[in-house]
Amino acid sequence: MTNTSDESPAAQSAASLGIQAALLAGDPGMAYGLISELMAEGVSFDRVLFKVLAPLQRDVGTRWLRADYRIAEEHAASAAVETVVALLAGAFDMPEDGLHVVVACAEGDDHSLPARMVAAYLTYVGWRVTFLGATLPAHDLGAYLADEQPAVLLLSCSSTANLVGARACVRVSHDAGVPVVVGGRAFGNGPGRARSIGADTWINDPTALDEVTDEGWDVVAAESQAFPDDEATSLSEAVPALVEAAIAAGPLAVSLASVRDDLRLLGETLVAAILVDDATVLDEFLEWQGQRHRHQNDVLAADDLVARFSAQLPASADRAKEMLAARTDRSA
Repeated sequence: MTNTSDESPAAQSAASLGIQAALLAGDPGMAYGLISELMAEGVSFDRVLFKVLAPLQRDVGTRWLRADYRIAEEHAASAAVETVVALLAGAFDMPEDGLHVVVACAEGDDHSLPARMVAAYLTYVGWRVTFLGATLPAHDLGAYLADEQPAVLLLSCSSTANLVGARACVRVSHDAGVPVVVGGRAFGNGPGRARSIGADTWINDPTALDEVTDEGWDVVAAESQAFPDDEATSLSEAVPALVEAAIAAGPLAVSLASVRDDLRLLGETLVAAILVDDATVLDEFLEWQGQRHRHQNDVLAADDLVARFSAQLPASADRAKEMLAARTDRSA
């Protein structure tokens, strides 16, 4: 769908600044009013979602990473965006005979906004959408899908640390006979990671979903392409103990809570990298950690985090040691 507005890009940019100010102030009512004005002037709903709100939300995240915004400001803005999207989507009726799809986040993924935007867009184009939100356990998702039998599950995953949860969701969806379309930042820029966890299809453009759902699905064939996950599962079970051992290994220059969270994220991301056999998953996390260390005082350097965690790995964790060692060699 295209923007039919005659409004100039400069005017739209000015409107975006007003919307951003409202969102940062935690005022969804003001933001909703400004967006309503844009839409009244001919700006399409998909453009509002993906060309106005999504970039604003990414900018908020970037500014938090650089310590320009406090975490409370980031949370206020995110909550306001989510409220606005829900309000906008509520204006559209869902036809009873529309294609029924379920939209959910991967198990453990609490970034619900991208999925909510997709759900809102699909409601706008006339689908019957059930939005299940964030962090739904995979076994509960599977039971729901088995009962409801939607045409497809649309699964969002924003953090690579949650790719293991995404794999669990794909598995239970296939067990229920429901195909899975995945998307989100965690899957990178191509279909490789999605294929590795058994997803039927990967998308990076929600407006292309009409074409995707015309495909003939074979959930058995899709499931068969998933990589073996025995090593990833074994390491995943060990992560909590490894984190505590790494903390106990020596004094900390920053807060215990911060280090515990970062070590846990490192462990979960390492598990995900092994699961999809893609070391760039780990590289992306450590690059993000490095940016946080440069801009935020209470964060360990990426190399320090790796050194602490690596020292606790058991001798049997060959692939994990190999990935972390490769990172250490590049940093030397």
